[in-house]
Amino acid sequence: MNCGKCNRTISGNYIKAIGGAYHADCFCCSVCGEIIGSEKFIVHMNHPVHPKCYSQSFAPRCVGCGDPVTEKTIQALGKYWHPGCFLCAKCGKPIQGKFAEKDGNAFHESCHTSSFAQKCSICNKAMSKKYIKDGWGNKFCIDHTKKMSPCFSCERLISDTLTGGGVKHVDGTSICNICNNTAVIDVEENRDLVRMAYHVLSQSGLELGDISVPIRLVNENYLRKHARSDTDGSLLSLLFGWLRIHKKKNIYGHAMTKTIQQENKVVDIQIVEIGILFGLPRELFCEVLIHELTHVWLALKGYYDLPMQVEEGLCGLSEYLWLRHLLTPEAAYRLKQLQESKHPIYGVGFRRAKSAWSQHGLQPLLKFVRRKKRFPLVWGAGGWVL
Repeated sequence: MNCGKCNRTISGNYIKAIGGAYHADCFCCSVCGEIIGSEKFIVHMNHPVHPKCYSQSFAPRCVGCGDPVTEKTIQALGKYWHPGCFLCAKCGKPIQGKFAEKDGNAFHESCHTSSFAQKCSICNKAMSKKYIKDGWGNKFCIDHTKKMSPCFSCERLISDTLTGGGVKHVDGTSICNICNNTAVIDVEENRDLVRMAYHVLSQSGLELGDISVPIRLVNENYLRKHARSDTDGSLLSLLFGWLRIHKKKNIYGHAMTKTIQQENKVVDIQIVEIGILFGLPRELFCEVLIHELTHVWLALKGYYDLPMQVEEGLCGLSEYLWLRHLLTPEAAYRLKQLQESKHPIYGVGFRRAKSAWSQHGLQPLLKFVRRKKRFPLVWGAGGWVL
């Protein structure tokens, strides 16, 4: 039997280790060269090494303290740590168990959440993965929707942090203080808005001339009551008229007209009034008035018995033609609502009216609608479409 180091024949006492046999003075540490004898050793690259030599020469270094890591070891972030050196980058305390990582640093999960999770715009606390984002970009905890009301005008959640609070009217509508700052509570004091609405329609070719339409500020209950007649008699319009009333879709205004008929023919149209929700901010008041005055113009010009989608689409187009020239955040928000609405009458109707206007122009569009009581074909990616 030969020695695993010197390859000479072994006689007498020997050491058996690492799959071979060694002379006692040949079994040496591969780092310091000292005889190991009966001491403990570590096998490294198939050679014996003193534990101390191993730790100094080959053991991984703790990133935290720089000393060798030989016994209990934590491997995390692609590095080695002593258990007491693996610390949270926020609180500085040792991490045991699961942890979160950011930018190469380790954190207790709770510390990571408090430091980097998105903060609620209302309570400023870290939000869970499930939260709500409104049309203004505000993000907040879902639970706040159970305790706070949305603004009837801008739909922000009414709170001290988002809107500076708000007010609740006797009809139950809640308006935030952002919108309430310019609330229209008296038509006579806001005649400039009425003149502006007439001017906007005139510029679009919807001239009302000297016609003075009575305008009254009303509550939500009044608007919902009169919205019951806002249908064309078809099953679809009756259904969505019901949804508009009972599913709490915001109603801001209503144009009330009276049709005089003789022998089943319309001989006169009387404009009773336009009702607009009390307390709307000035800009929204003007927008709603433009919408309702378009209803009036259509009635006076003989656009009788239009499908709801067509008539509401044209009125929405009047809103759009005004809003697109405004540079306020509120106008941008309402434009987005108008263009992204999924409502089959107000949303789809507007988009069809806008597409037809873009390709044909307003006056040709109006002439076509008066004759055909529908929107003209428009050219799309797939060919001609309604």
